[in-house]
Amino acid sequence: MPLIVCGRPDLGEEYLSELLDVGQHGHDGVVNPIVRVLAILRYPRQRAIYWPDVVNEVPPVRGGCICRLPRIREATEAEAGRYASWEESAEILQGEYLAACPDPAEREIIQRHMAGEYAPRRTVRTYKQYELAAAQAAWEKVRHD
Repeated sequence: MPLIVCGRPDLGEEYLSELLDVGQHGHDGVVNPIVRVLAILRYPRQRAIYWPDVVNEVPPVRGGCICRLPRIREATEAEAGRYASWEESAEILQGEYLAACPDPAEREIIQRHMAGEYAPRRTVRTYKQYELAAAQAAWEKVRHD
């Protein structure tokens, strides 16, 4: 399966992901593919989107999660080989974020993330294996027709 970079630019996050299914067009014509998150490339910003002076915890999407995320671009070879695992990428990027962060409230959030404590606020719809298998079968049928 091809590797892509996906995430939400408004949250400042990017993930190296395995493309599992391109999906079907939604009512607005925009489709977020079904992906398996492999590593973090850019740690999510811990600030509110509309009020950047307000600290807001945004936990990263966990490694191995199968979900829909907006596609940003194809992954380069350098991005594909940068980290051995999601855990390694999280540890390195959390350390970099912490070192560059002057705000004590934001630093506290990152320290909790480093300890494995993530707020359950963020919900990403995950896909079960049977849903994924059905979507992949439909995709393969379309690709070969």
